[in-house]
Amino acid sequence: MSIERPPGNPHLGTSPRAISGRLGLRARVTVMFGLGAMLLSVSLATITYFTARQDMLNGQESAVLRQGYANASAVRTELRAQTSQVPQFLDELDTTLPGSRSVLEHNGSWYSTAIAIGQNSIPPAMRSMVMRDMPASQLFSLDGTPQMVVGIPVPSANAAYFEIFSLDELARTLRILALALVGAAVITTVVGGVIGRWASGRALRPLGTVSRAAVAIAGGSLDTRLPAGDDSDLAPLATSFNQMADALQRRIRHEARFAADVSHELRSPLTTLSTSLSVLEAHRHELSPRSGHALDLLSGELRRFQ
Repeated sequence: MSIERPPGNPHLGTSPRAISGRLGLRARVTVMFGLGAMLLSVSLATITYFTARQDMLNGQESAVLRQGYANASAVRTELRAQTSQVPQFLDELDTTLPGSRSVLEHNGSWYSTAIAIGQNSIPPAMRSMVMRDMPASQLFSLDGTPQMVVGIPVPSANAAYFEIFSLDELARTLRILALALVGAAVITTVVGGVIGRWASGRALRPLGTVSRAAVAIAGGSLDTRLPAGDDSDLAPLATSFNQMADALQRRIRHEARFAADVSHELRSPLTTLSTSLSVLEAHRHELSPRSGHALDLLSGELRRFQ
């Protein structure tokens, strides 16, 4: 009993080697150049992006910490002096960095410079650390926007100061950088493919000369030879090809000379046999039927041999 297999896609089982075999040498070189350029550009773009991102974050964090500690010191001074209302001096704090908002906890009460920002805007874990007199900083997301918060305890005034900074501008800069790097990677890949196409064309140009020379020899031009040239890598190929052509030409000449010699050596005995056969055929009526049949066989074989 035979089992029929269901029809399937004949290309599903095609191996990468078979696929590359269907591509020409020039196409394979072009693809390899393109892939190499793509891997190199993607690697450099990735390294550049994450290095720049880390540098920007470190710079932003340093600026945030400086402003946060300066404002916390000002808060401590104001709370000790108690010369103004808390909301008033919070609004007067340094806001050199764009998008900074202050949150203050003092004697169990919470104050903020923005209505949308308050106690619940600060990550609970960090809030708990600062309330235990441990300064901290953290990156987090608030309403889909990246933020950085700095928390500084002010134990001498029974307070804890928090400053929240929006990183939306930094995120926008990183997006622009990522798009620029992706564009550069695409351009580099295309340029790599173009260079591969050009380089493969120049590298394979001598093979075209070899192909034309082989066609010429196959067409009968046995004196066709390849120029040696100045390329040290291609000189052995030209030398080997010319040696092969010389050997082929010598062999054909030897075979032609051998055929001519054989033809010359056979011509005299064939002429003698042909003359003798003509004499026998002239006296065919004198031969017996059996001898006549033998004469016919001899005549046919002689004509075929001639």
